[in-house]
Amino acid sequence: MPRRPLRKGTEDHIDALQLFLSRHQPLHTTLEDRLFGDLSEDQARQRPNEQVNPIAWIVWHAARAEDFVVNRIITQGRQVLDEPEWPARLNISRRDVATGMNDDEVTEFSANVNVPALRAYCAAVGQRARAVVQALAPEALDAPIDAANAQSAFGEKGNVTEAGSWVGRIFDGRRTGDVLMQIALLHVATHVGEANVTRALLGYRSR
Repeated sequence: MPRRPLRKGTEDHIDALQLFLSRHQPLHTTLEDRLFGDLSEDQARQRPNEQVNPIAWIVWHAARAEDFVVNRIITQGRQVLDEPEWPARLNISRRDVATGMNDDEVTEFSANVNVPALRAYCAAVGQRARAVVQALAPEALDAPIDAANAQSAFGEKGNVTEAGSWVGRIFDGRRTGDVLMQIALLHVATHVGEANVTRALLGYRSR
């Protein structure tokens, strides 16, 4: 059967999806494993000083934002955290993406979260994101984010704190591909860098 010709621009979109998949797995390997590899659970919860976030919180924020945006904003589906076992496994009572948490909340969350379960949740979020991208039609990258759905998602109880409600504005007028790359790649990479600063301040080499 002859191959159907690609529409103009489709090859670029395929390249973008392949780029995402090639970069996403290594980022998540760092987020799930390398950042924690030589740290105890107590060290993963530790703040080197009051101005620096613990690695446990950083990983939660990166994974939680990815889960929310990929699965609730982009696919308009069910978040990984909505699967019944996760809140109990994680030992958490909150579900927000952590933007807008104050220092006391960051410290409390990091002290209580189950670190092995956090790593497993992060891995599950990464696996789901790659499955979404593998199933995504190339032309879908140009589709605008559904503004009504995004507004509804940000209005749902627990997804964002009141202090973090400004995050919803970054999706206004954005395309699916832009948001996917920003949150599941660039945002994760930014927080991997932040976690490495924390590691250095704790006296450990960057990973």
